[in-house]
Amino acid sequence: MTDSTGDRTEELIDLMAALDQLAGGAAPGGPESDPDPTRTFSWMERLAAEPGGLELLVGRYGTSRRAVLLRPLTRLLTRTLARQGTGPILGSLLLLLVEELACEDDAVRLQLLDGLRLLGARNAVPAPEHPPASLHRFVGECLGRGGKVQMAAVLTLTSLLESEVRFPMEQLAALRQALNSLPSPVSQEDAGVQAALQALTRKQAQARA
Repeated sequence: MTDSTGDRTEELIDLMAALDQLAGGAAPGGPESDPDPTRTFSWMERLAAEPGGLELLVGRYGTSRRAVLLRPLTRLLTRTLARQGTGPILGSLLLLLVEELACEDDAVRLQLLDGLRLLGARNAVPAPEHPPASLHRFVGECLGRGGKVQMAAVLTLTSLLESEVRFPMEQLAALRQALNSLPSPVSQEDAGVQAALQALTRKQAQARA
């Protein structure tokens, strides 16, 4: 039993050391290159299987600017959300990643948007009456990126608006401005978000009257 525990501890230490090398840019091929992204994902998956493993990974690497770490980390968290449900811990970890995001990679944003869409669809956003300001900033920033990120942001925002999340009036105004800045012609998804924003604004105005 002791030998088994010692071997597992040594394995986990080795995995953290390997990830720390990636965090420090020690991967062969340059600072933004991962010679084996599948292996990196498997390292994180193994660590996440331990109690508190996901929290450790998010706390240690969530602020990294390196896509070689954020891609597998956001993929792992979003896949866990899809497979295991959207408990408060997973939702809080996703919002923490959104708040601390420093990586400019579009693939990372797509994973985060997918996770947020899942939270909205399941009414599982933590404290929906008081969403963090980073949530609307992130979605608004993604709306301005164009391409796949922009369309994913439209779908995610629709999901959040159809859930119990209550953006403050000033945040709704900022999101509407971002939507109005989208290129014409407006797609069906964009028009749906516009309608949802207007409906939610009216509902909030009625509640405050």
